[in-house]
Amino acid sequence: MQWQNKTKVAEDMGITVRTLEGWLHKKLDKGVHWQTVGHKTLINVGKLNQWLNSQASELSAAQQE
Repeated sequence: MQWQNKTKVAEDMGITVRTLEGWLHKKLDKGVHWQTVGHKTLINVGKLNQWLNSQASELSAAQQE
């Protein structure tokens, strides 16, 4: 597991921190995809990528219907 700061993850993905925060609170599971340590929010990059891939697969399947 690789945990990274949410600001770094958002920057690497080319999205805003606000977008990532929206996903954290609406779509992703605390303790699995993200966690708070002190005042820092850390993202499990591997689990986030798995979630993104599953979302892309669902979108692709829906578009083919």
